[in-house]
Amino acid sequence: SKLAAEKMVLESWPHAQTVVLRSSIITGPQSPFKPVKRPLFLDFVADALRGGDPTTFFEDEFRCPIAAVDLARHILVLAAAEPGTKRGVFNAGGPERLSRVDMAKKAAEALRLSSKNVVAKSAASVDRGVLSPA
Repeated sequence: SKLAAEKMVLESWPHAQTVVLRSSIITGPQSPFKPVKRPLFLDFVADALRGGDPTTFFEDEFRCPIAAVDLARHILVLAAAEPGTKRGVFNAGGPERLSRVDMAKKAAEALRLSSKNVVAKSAASVDRGVLSPA
């Protein structure tokens, strides 16, 4: 699990300036170094909005999306910290708490597309086979 990996990293180097940085949904373009083989969340949203078919998004699952460039700034700040001043788990998220529905509607607005096919649904109504944070 992610939690077990975080614990292992921190326990493996107890005296080092070891940092675990948790991020929310990261927005921005595909990595130029190693693109992922599936659409990023905003790619999925844009494709769904352009496709014209109703697409379901959760209305009760919230995140604070962060721009890749802002996450990179957080990493630089932590890497440049004075030795011994930073250790532990840090959460990096954007300034706004949004549901998946909110993100889809904001993407539609930014892309100048209609949000009429954004369908709101409760995450609790879907059995994903695993527990997911709200």
